[in-house]
Amino acid sequence: MSDKTEIQFVEETPEENKPSSKKRWLIFVGVFLLILLLLAWFLLSNSTSLDGVKRFFRYLGKDETQYGRLQFESYGTCSYALADGRFAVATQGGATLFAEDGSALCRVQGSFSNPAMKSADRFLLLYDIGGTRLVLLNSEGDTLLDTTAAGEIYDAELSPEGYISVLCEGTDSRASLTVYTKNGATPYIRTSKNHYLNTCAVSPDGKYAAVSTLGQQEISFTGTVQLLQTDQEEIAAELSLGAQMIYDLRFLTNKRLCAIGEQRIVFFEADGTVLSEYEEDDGVLTGYSFDGDGFLTLVYDLYDTEGGSRLVTLDDTGKEIAAVRLSRSPTHISAYGGYVCILNEQELLIYDRSLTLKNKTENAGYLAALVRSDGTAMCVSSGEAVLYIP
Repeated sequence: MSDKTEIQFVEETPEENKPSSKKRWLIFVGVFLLILLLLAWFLLSNSTSLDGVKRFFRYLGKDETQYGRLQFESYGTCSYALADGRFAVATQGGATLFAEDGSALCRVQGSFSNPAMKSADRFLLLYDIGGTRLVLLNSEGDTLLDTTAAGEIYDAELSPEGYISVLCEGTDSRASLTVYTKNGATPYIRTSKNHYLNTCAVSPDGKYAAVSTLGQQEISFTGTVQLLQTDQEEIAAELSLGAQMIYDLRFLTNKRLCAIGEQRIVFFEADGTVLSEYEEDDGVLTGYSFDGDGFLTLVYDLYDTEGGSRLVTLDDTGKEIAAVRLSRSPTHISAYGGYVCILNEQELLIYDRSLTLKNKTENAGYLAALVRSDGTAMCVSSGEAVLYIP
């Protein structure tokens, strides 16, 4: 028997062409730069395209009946606001700031004849129009300031840094303007013996303030804005806005303001330089919101026979971003982040700043709807608020 040796031939497979380490490094850098460019585009374009993804993961497994339903007592005059997305309600018996799970973070007790609230980022201002009490809270429910104004409050404004401007009745003057810090200091007080003051504003950094005055020129009333520096006694500049009532004032940046007039919207600098004006010839202004991120929202009821309203967004220089016609007049308007929320008798509509309709739902008896930065909205009815999750 002979020994046999078996030889197996293995077919060699050629090595795959693999990219060199240099090429792999270049591919990695290219992908990384592409991601950075996409991220930069997303941040600079004010896009809301990823908000739907964020909402999906944040509210996964939850709906309006299981999440964000808040109960509160409602009687007399009510005011609503959001502080960093958290819902707050003020009534004649006080105010409550809620967490999203429905628990009360803070309650302010007291009697308010005409309660009003304003919010700016993480701060919430509660004041009594025609009364004297003034309360500043943060979004965690901490009371930062609880004080009494020198006279009956006409108007108050809040900046994102916690500065407050308060316009009230003067003891020996027609009106008094006081600027408060969030710690309760009063770096600026000004009284007016010659002019009636009706609105006020303070810059985000607290270095500037502004008031609108009412005067008479021949047989017409004239609206004027006085621009003030809080480290100086003299008026820094004055700007006449013609024969119109000034409804509201707001600092858009540290040195740029917007005045809402009954006829025109005026954008100007803190030195009195007018940047632009916006006027609607075919309607009357019925609503507005300063609270969008870098844009102003306006609603005009139209004169023509078709009825309805015109919804407009302007950037912080007064340039029109977009405009759409609404078939029904809004009963409530809000804006925040990159969104605008319109409530009418039948529907709740949520747009982005370019007025592209993003979501809508039925109005289930809501009195107000406050949009949040993620495109959700707190829908308020009598004694209850519920979170609408698109």
